[in-house]
Amino acid sequence: MPDASMPFSTNLSSEKRSGYEFLSKELLASGEGPWRIYGTPSNANIYLPGIMVSHGRLDSDTQSDDTGIPLAKQSVTEFVALKKQINALMEHLRERKRELEETFWSEEPSSDEDQSDEELANPAMDDLTQCPPSDLIAEILNPSAAKDVSRLRELILIAEDTDFSPQESALLAPWLLNFALQQRDSNDPEDTPVVWSAIRTGASMLKPEAADQLRPLLEPGHPIETSLVALKMLGRIFEAQPPTDVDQHLTLAADVRGIATLLLNRYAITISQSATMAQLAIHALAATASSEAIPVAETTRELKVAWFTQGTTRELRDLREAWQSRSTPVADGPRELLDAVMRTLTEN
Repeated sequence: MPDASMPFSTNLSSEKRSGYEFLSKELLASGEGPWRIYGTPSNANIYLPGIMVSHGRLDSDTQSDDTGIPLAKQSVTEFVALKKQINALMEHLRERKRELEETFWSEEPSSDEDQSDEELANPAMDDLTQCPPSDLIAEILNPSAAKDVSRLRELILIAEDTDFSPQESALLAPWLLNFALQQRDSNDPEDTPVVWSAIRTGASMLKPEAADQLRPLLEPGHPIETSLVALKMLGRIFEAQPPTDVDQHLTLAADVRGIATLLLNRYAITISQSATMAQLAIHALAATASSEAIPVAETTRELKVAWFTQGTTRELRDLREAWQSRSTPVADGPRELLDAVMRTLTEN
């Protein structure tokens, strides 16, 4: 851009000033407005914002090639016309953009042409939560399901919130528990919630006589810890379906007592997860009506850790209330054993 400090010319030597009447004298004199003239009468430059329109002598009668219009006036006129065209085009583009945005947010796919090939090939892909239970089971049990790991994970998570018939549950429960056994050695963090979900769903479908299927999941020492979830679900099974007699599940009870024995010490229960597992073990022993619950309760009391004993007692109280709320009374043996465990915990 020319040096703005150069003298600004307003006294043009040409007498044919009518050719430049379109330039406001006031604006020219002040150097303001959409145009400016820099230089001397013999070598002047007219500038619009960022664009040089014309340059040359303004103190002569010089005109453009053959239009009969002074060069400066012609150039500015052409620029103004071009600017109007650009503004009109920009306005058209802005309007088109608004129309496209409105269309994008308001329209939904209404035909097969609007859907991807993948969606057409698999209609259930959009919303698996709407998949009927029978179709969900068919997808999970399909041998090729493991090829799409992400989809299989999603199917398992959805299954936890799906109501299945007893026949469907009998098919799905063993598969889910076996999946948890196989995947608990995974180091992929995305598998952890899926494994836990598979245990919760599979265990909730088990009848008490099939509760031994949870025994392998009580084992520690795997990248994905499964014993805590398995213990919790073991207690839930017998809370919902109380045993009919005492000591009906001796092998299972022995495994659970082993966990409780390892964790019931002052060092272990200072860790929240260990304390939780110990409480769940006591709860599971009482819920299965195992006589092993009595010596475990004595060990708990001898620790003399008030907060732990109170928390365990609260868990057993909830179990008793759940049994009492049933329309069918709980058998005397399991109910009396539960009361004995609670008394043992609180004895001085």
